[in-house]
Amino acid sequence: PTYVLIAPSVAVGLAWCALRPRPEQTVENTGDDRSEPQQADSSTSFTDPTTGLANARYLEMFLRREASRAERGGAPLSLAVFDLDDAGKRQRKADAGGEAVACMGSRLKSSVREYDLVAMSASGRVIVALPEAGAEEAFEISERLHESVTSPSVKGRRISASVGIATLPDHASTADELINAAHHALNQGRFTG
Repeated sequence: PTYVLIAPSVAVGLAWCALRPRPEQTVENTGDDRSEPQQADSSTSFTDPTTGLANARYLEMFLRREASRAERGGAPLSLAVFDLDDAGKRQRKADAGGEAVACMGSRLKSSVREYDLVAMSASGRVIVALPEAGAEEAFEISERLHESVTSPSVKGRRISASVGIATLPDHASTADELINAAHHALNQGRFTG
């Protein structure tokens, strides 16, 4: 029968159609670099526009990946949540650009290890993710970071900030629980003075 002879060529033709690149998937280099705006859009989707730090969306992805890695390898993962104290919050409200928060974020970013992450949370707090840092090490790192944040001033005003720390698996078992535990530690520390 004829269909026996045609079937292999139809199968090959269908496979070729499925595997060939579609025009919207290919990027031709025409010399005008039309692909650059797309790359800029993808990089800005993970960056807070005010501070230039990673945003809450990227932080969530990073923490899920690191929590999974910590669970598989048995290594700890710590989180430090930094927030401006009342004077800093008043300064942040008066300063539309959020210069105090941006300054705090850049100081933190310049003081962390290469594989740590400094990001803005949805609540306007700055979060530092510390992979492979246990509770004691996270406390030591956070003290050093706190000193770097509060020692210089912004426009003649000293930055005052509080920090809350939580560690996986000591204080949480998932990335979401870790974030909540660090925020709770920050709020509890403020409440108790």
